[in-house]
Amino acid sequence: VVSTATGATPQLATIANAQFGTTGSPCSLFGLGVVATLDSPVGLHATGFPDGGVTPGRLGNTINATITGVGGYDCTMHVTGTSVPGAYDNAGVLSINPDVLRTLHIDSVDGCQVFGLDVFDVSNNAGFQADFNVTPPQTVSHES
Repeated sequence: VVSTATGATPQLATIANAQFGTTGSPCSLFGLGVVATLDSPVGLHATGFPDGGVTPGRLGNTINATITGVGGYDCTMHVTGTSVPGAYDNAGVLSINPDVLRTLHIDSVDGCQVFGLDVFDVSNNAGFQADFNVTPPQTVSHES
């Protein structure tokens, strides 16, 4: 149970480290393999408690991540920004939604060509979308 003052955005958890994709099973960037790693812990914050069991929120106050090419793709990028939107469904699924506010951006690029073209540039927007299983599932409720 989360107790908050009206308008507060409580931190529900901290993701100490995370890696998205592996060398053997990478994420896809234009069909090319990459692995993304958080550079520092990020908080998971609730931004509302509507009826129905889905808690909207955001991941991070500050996000720093490194994207590295694998499988012969020569690429290293750093992505930084403030936060990305998400929701938790009380059944064990944490969804990170598309970053429509474009709070993330690329702040360094090394390599990362696609078909011989430089398609990524410093200050380009960046984003991601994912569903994560929370084990064991946690129940988030609210008392004012």
